[in-house]
Amino acid sequence: MKTDGLTIYLRKVRSKLTCKHSARKKLEEHLLAEIQERSENTPSYEDLCTLYGEPAECAAQLLETLPPSEMSSPFRPLITTFIVVLLVGFCIFLYVMIDAFIHTRLDYPGSIEIEIHTLAPGETFEWERTTETSLP
Repeated sequence: MKTDGLTIYLRKVRSKLTCKHSARKKLEEHLLAEIQERSENTPSYEDLCTLYGEPAECAAQLLETLPPSEMSSPFRPLITTFIVVLLVGFCIFLYVMIDAFIHTRLDYPGSIEIEIHTLAPGETFEWERTTETSLP
């Protein structure tokens, strides 16, 4: 039975809760039950701000009731971002290395080098075999 003002208020409170998902859901359900218990009709956003304070204040009060084990780490988004950046960097590194390997001519001892010459009319071609090899 959430209406517009209640939905907006709960959404703003939820965005300020820095805890685990299961704890956030319980806190939101507790707040919704308390709001429905207090008022017979659905209150507006302004009424909710008057009763419970601004969404940030309400979220802070709700978080005070949680044990420390239910709180999420403030570094969690930073750690996730760091891991994603590392993975993207590793993928770019692999792409560059594979591209360089494919497009680099590898000269191994014993490889055959072919030179293309244009022959004039009436000219014949003689094969010339060389055994010299050069290492890169």
